[in-house]
Amino acid sequence: MNKIDDMRYKAILLLVSILALATSVKAQETYTVNDTIYNPKVVFSGHHPKYEIAGIKVTGADNYEDYIIIGYSGLSIGQRVEIPGEDIKNAAKRFWRQGLFSKVQIKVEKVYGDKAWLEFDLQQQPRISQVNYLGMKGGEKKDVIERLGLTPGNQMTPNIADRVKIIVQKYFADKGFDKATVEVIQKEDLSKKNEVIVDIVVDKHSKIGVHKIYIDGKEGTTGLQIYERLGGRDDIELLLIDEDKRKDTDERKKFINAADIVFLCLPDAAAKEAVSLCENPNTRFIDASTAHRTNPAWDYGFPELS
Repeated sequence: MNKIDDMRYKAILLLVSILALATSVKAQETYTVNDTIYNPKVVFSGHHPKYEIAGIKVTGADNYEDYIIIGYSGLSIGQRVEIPGEDIKNAAKRFWRQGLFSKVQIKVEKVYGDKAWLEFDLQQQPRISQVNYLGMKGGEKKDVIERLGLTPGNQMTPNIADRVKIIVQKYFADKGFDKATVEVIQKEDLSKKNEVIVDIVVDKHSKIGVHKIYIDGKEGTTGLQIYERLGGRDDIELLLIDEDKRKDTDERKKFINAADIVFLCLPDAAAKEAVSLCENPNTRFIDASTAHRTNPAWDYGFPELS
């Protein structure tokens, strides 16, 4: 649950917990017919009276059978509950946990003696009427559509919006757009009740490219393995130092600062020395030694995390 949903959840839960039965609508005024009190006022005192639930009405959940909604609440006809009380608050929590509703209110419709009739006044999360994919090329749009599986008629919830952002950001990060931002914008579809038009807007920014790679210590076992794996690729340039200068500090410094990524396949002391030679803030190191394995300024690989 994100911060906005959490704030909305707390606000609605507070509303339910105090059972705000009426606002300013005349239809919510308290009145009595044949000893039955309609829209009763709740007295908030230290003593909360108990009532037997004599009936439960469900409104605002047209796509669900009433018995399913009542089952979600955990309340049942014949159950005795305090009004207001924990059973009512817990019922509201259960509705919110389902993630299916954008509004939850539990009201007392009427009371007669020690019997109470409840109303679950709900509003379903909107459904998708249309999805627009903006800021993507044709092939990218096709890939994103396949990964998301969003289709008109699907329910749109905060969790789904978060999932869309995560999936789309990962897709573009994998393509080299690590700085890509994703917005999921919902606009009410005025032609369809409780449906929204969803815009998925991507700003890819600049692609982060890796063009030049230098392997410091290419002659060792690890360095040779990395060289063999990268040597056949045509999308990168391997920077190769002359054999007679591979221990020349000034020459190594020149190659280190010219590279986008430097692989350190060296003893620990030499690896630390190599890092100290770097003056280019855009150069990134991948250290195969143990020199920086527990350094908090470095990101760890799987061996360090296990």
